[in-house]
Amino acid sequence: MTSEAGGSITVIDLPKDAPLKTVSVGDSTKPTGVAVSPDGRTVYFANGRANRISIFSVAAMKMTDTIPVGQRPWGVALTEDGNTLYSADGRSNQVSVVDVVHKKVVTTIKVGERPYGVLIVP
Repeated sequence: MTSEAGGSITVIDLPKDAPLKTVSVGDSTKPTGVAVSPDGRTVYFANGRANRISIFSVAAMKMTDTIPVGQRPWGVALTEDGNTLYSADGRSNQVSVVDVVHKKVVTTIKVGERPYGVLIVP
């Protein structure tokens, strides 16, 4: 779960319906959208003001890396195989296509004004 205003993410134990840990990512980043890898070990979240996707390791309970994308990423979606992430870059009016294995944007897709969410339909 992200807290855009609080500048943090919270890991929740779903069976217990209780928070495990809250991690501050900084007030200036404004975390929003979240995508979880198919194996549940990695969480990707959009850092709106930082213009990056953050990578969070569930095992280590910490952020491990970031991937630069367009301006103000808000929504993210991960493909079923967990290899490609799509980021709705609101202020860039684009969607970044991210190779998460190599941690880089491979292309961008121009879309309408201020995209907020991404949905992958099989």
